[in-house]
Formats: sequence, C-alpha cells, structure tokens
Amino acid sequence: MSTQRNLVPIGTLAVTVGVSLECHPAEVFLAIIAHSQGYWGEISEEDYQMNVSNLADGGRIMSVQTGARTGTVIYIITEADRTLTTVMLPDEY
Repeated sequence: MSTQRNLVPIGTLAVTVGVSLECHPAEVFLAIIAHSQGYWGEISEEDYQMNVSNLADGGRIMSVQTGARTGTVIYIITEADRTLTTVMLPDEY
C-alpha cells in the first residue's frame, strides 16, 4: 500500500460561500488533497517556482484547481505560517 506525503500542511480550512454553492464537496476535497501533495494545478511556471521556494522559506502556497465534476475553477491558498488554507472562487480572491 502506497501513501502520499503532504508537502503543505493545511491548518484550519476555510471554504467560501461561493465554493460551497458552486462546487460539489467531493471535488473540493480532491482539490485540497492535490494542493497539499504539491500538485498546484493550472498555475504559471513562475508561480510554480514561487511555491517551491515558499515551501522551503515559509511563504504562501497557491494552487488553481478545476473541479472534475462541475468544471469550476477554484483557488486554494495556504498562508505562510501554515495555520490557514482558504478555498475560494477566482472572483472572491
């Protein structure tokens, strides 16, 4: 049995009202798992490199995920101190 290691501690999880209304809970869950394991979705190479650097230096981690069920784009941001991760729609950013 193989287990994935979480690269990004999630801390407290906050999900915005918009995500709650537009996304299926299972796709939000899968997006959070992907984010925590270092799959940051549809971000630029520059943002990817920033995430890699921030893993080592303690900065914010951001991913852009697309829900498999609804196709809704969501942003996931883990704060630098790793105490809070927020899941939001792009227009809630």
